[in-house]
Amino acid sequence: MVIWETKYELGLPKMDEQHKMLVALINRLESIQSSGASIQRDLSEVMKHLAMYIAVHFRAEEELMQEKGYSDYERHRQSHHAFEQRVEQFRAELAAGDSEVAAHILAFLKDWLITHIMKSDRSYADEFRGA
Repeated sequence: MVIWETKYELGLPKMDEQHKMLVALINRLESIQSSGASIQRDLSEVMKHLAMYIAVHFRAEEELMQEKGYSDYERHRQSHHAFEQRVEQFRAELAAGDSEVAAHILAFLKDWLITHIMKSDRSYADEFRGA
């Protein structure tokens, strides 16, 4: 389970609240995976919510970056696009009955939380605050 910690906070309340939603989705996926029950339907449902989450969150983040004139906007936007593509690949693998996909999804999302939020997102937050 991932516990939300202050180290994940960017100091941008809207983005921080949305990132907490990602942590909740990661924890839901982990709970489903560890349940040992038939998980296909539950995983599909969580992945549907993840796809909706990223559509809303990435657009909000990108609008904020454009509004503030973020210097590394294009690279950041491309990383969002790559994430969206990977989530769609996971959804396709899940729909095809891949029994190993849950572990791959969790590893991917946990890595994203650490590398993207803690590094890439922190970069734009720091730039906005003039740090």
